[in-house]
Amino acid sequence: MSFIHIASNKRHLNTRSGRPFFILGANYEGYFDRAWRMWDDNKFDPDLITLDFGKMAEAGLNAARLFVLPALERDLRANNFGKLDRVLQLAADHKLLVLLTFNDSHTLNLNRAAQLDAKIAARYKDDPIILAWDLENEPVFYNFAAAVYPNEHPAPLQTSALIDHYGARVSQSEAIELQRQRRIPGHLSPALAFYYINALRLFIEFNNDALVWARQQSKTLVDYIYSPDSAHWHKLIEVLNGTVSAWLRARRTPVRNADPNHLITVGYNWLHFAALPANRRLDFQEFHKYGSASLAKFKQLTAALDSLQRAFPNHPLMMGEFGYTNQSSANPAVSRAVSAEKTALFESALLAHLRANDFAGGMKWMLNDVDTTSNPYEASFGIYRLGDRAKPIKSLLSHFNRTWPAPSTGGVLRVLQDRVGLAYRLDLGEEITLGGGVFQDENFSWQADDIAACFVTRQGDHLQAMAQGRGHLALDPWEILPNWDTSRQSVLYRIANGVPIELARFPAAERAEWTLQPGVVYRLAQGEAIKPPPDEDPDIIPNPGEHVVLLANSNQPLRLSLPYIRKFLPDFSFAPSHVAGRWIYVTVVASPAQISDETLDTIRSAGAHIVDRIDGDIEVILKQLIAQNRRFLSAAEPPPIEPPVEPPPEPPPEVETCTVRPGDSLSRIALRFYGKASLWPIIFEANRDVLDSPGLIRPGMVLKIPPKP
Repeated sequence: MSFIHIASNKRHLNTRSGRPFFILGANYEGYFDRAWRMWDDNKFDPDLITLDFGKMAEAGLNAARLFVLPALERDLRANNFGKLDRVLQLAADHKLLVLLTFNDSHTLNLNRAAQLDAKIAARYKDDPIILAWDLENEPVFYNFAAAVYPNEHPAPLQTSALIDHYGARVSQSEAIELQRQRRIPGHLSPALAFYYINALRLFIEFNNDALVWARQQSKTLVDYIYSPDSAHWHKLIEVLNGTVSAWLRARRTPVRNADPNHLITVGYNWLHFAALPANRRLDFQEFHKYGSASLAKFKQLTAALDSLQRAFPNHPLMMGEFGYTNQSSANPAVSRAVSAEKTALFESALLAHLRANDFAGGMKWMLNDVDTTSNPYEASFGIYRLGDRAKPIKSLLSHFNRTWPAPSTGGVLRVLQDRVGLAYRLDLGEEITLGGGVFQDENFSWQADDIAACFVTRQGDHLQAMAQGRGHLALDPWEILPNWDTSRQSVLYRIANGVPIELARFPAAERAEWTLQPGVVYRLAQGEAIKPPPDEDPDIIPNPGEHVVLLANSNQPLRLSLPYIRKFLPDFSFAPSHVAGRWIYVTVVASPAQISDETLDTIRSAGAHIVDRIDGDIEVILKQLIAQNRRFLSAAEPPPIEPPVEPPPEPPPEVETCTVRPGDSLSRIALRFYGKASLWPIIFEANRDVLDSPGLIRPGMVLKIPPKP
């Protein structure tokens, strides 16, 4: 039995232990600066490959598609397997299965190609890291019609069969002239050149008829091949099928003889060949297809996949290549950037289609953007930008890997037109994914600020929600959870460090709606299903990192707040946009004109439990809080405490000084003397006589360092 083998339902793949396996992978050609050159002696770098395989694992991928590029082919023919051994071990270290694609140089001599294929297969026949052998990447008409076939596997295309049936489109003398002009492969004999050019002209006629029929019938080329309407071309289809069968026997048989364990496939990108019955010799089908980011093109792509799946009901079908580029043109002079959020939307929608409709998986083209080409369109398909910076698709892939159930059953996908091209809803077990700019149906309304995905999970008697980007969600919980009691309120919580913090209540039988902050986990429950936290204790003592002082970006609030900061040691920030979703307790030292009430509402909606505004006479209010040992105005004032008998005052400590070093900043000095960089304002206030701004320190300056608070 294969290590990865075909499931009993003939749709999925299974692991060796019998667990359903959905391929979630990426094509890999090397690091950014050596794409397509990764196997060259002066470019092969295991450390960079380790880095890239780590990025794959971090993105939640379980498979990588690698290629026997010409440099590696030369090594392997010389029995030098060191590089490939090393890379397969690195893949195993990162738990990545490998789909290895043979003959990337498209050698036409099939005996020569098969000899190397069999040598590779024999070496790794017992290696469980191999997902499958891919005999060739995207063979087209030329590869089948011009190949050099072994005598025992003759190709019908290289006979007079088509001319005998359809008549000659090109004469023998014309064929000789075309070959002289290098429009027919030069290695072919005059007879084979004559057969080649006539087969090509007939193939073009067939293709034109198929495209017209598919457009008129709203179907695909695959449907045409299997339709009675293609009767005129049945002889051509028969000859093409016989040729692909001969090609597969010449390529597949040596590999299978050398390795009885692993699956075998071919990476097609032409439906004309992918749809032929001869491909039932393969263990599973692999198809590659790209399209522009529009709903119409997306539907064309998925229609092609669906028609192939209908043609091969007893074979798993995967996408070996798919993806959307982040540049609009191959011409650098006119190319424009395409939003990475938009391409992530279309790529995640395509993966959702594969997962919902019982496909075997998908492998994105490709892991990295590249800087080895002047073609910006081709260079920008990566999951990672130059410099290992992740695009939004990375977080989606990681989420799918964590949350999608094993593919023993399918799901339901709904795709709609929206303002950014498409929006979709995927129902997969207990997981619901909403993607796009705006998605709305009878159960949900999701409106992203830009383009983002929202994830809703059924968890017993409550719902959990999280968003990839900021947006507004509205839903009817009783439509999603059948046992929801519409006579009870709905209660919304934010989950902070595993603790539910109540945010809002919605009347019974009314829609729940709220704004989701990216990465924040929310829970929607019935009534008192989760008891709300009790009234705040008078002495609220947040854990480190839970309390922040949000200051208007001016000197006065900072100066007046320093005694309070020294007393309670909160974090502090001048950026309201950074506070939402990060701190549970927020003290705002600013007027509404400086930091608006709407901003405070956003902070509350992201899960802050207390948001205090200190306005008016800031100095007086903060002094009162310090005197009462009370952090928050909203907390009850503690009972008075009898003042202790004060000992005689100690003499003031000597003020320490610090000479500024090259590269120093106030935060670095605070870290050095206090152990906490955020206490830099104390040093700044103590040195106002020599510093007008925190950024104006210079090497050699002598600064006073007050005692640590």
